[in-house]
Amino acid sequence: MAARYLMVGEHTLRTIVHRAGVQPVDLGVSVTRWRRSDLDALIDKLPYRGDFEDSCTVSTNQPDPKAAALDRVKRRLRK
Repeated sequence: MAARYLMVGEHTLRTIVHRAGVQPVDLGVSVTRWRRSDLDALIDKLPYRGDFEDSCTVSTNQPDPKAAALDRVKRRLRK
């Protein structure tokens, strides 16, 4: 679920949470879960990819593409 929330694969999720020291929540059962706020904070700390932004043309009349992508993820999770 956390990997889907971040739109990455499970291996990638394990790698980035390990590197960042983000710990899963203990639910008392053999299920691994992370707090959404911890994942959001992790993403906020990651550096932007300059080559991605250089390849995008963003008009000042359009919404921020990162904010729009985050909104799409949040809407999908509410379904």
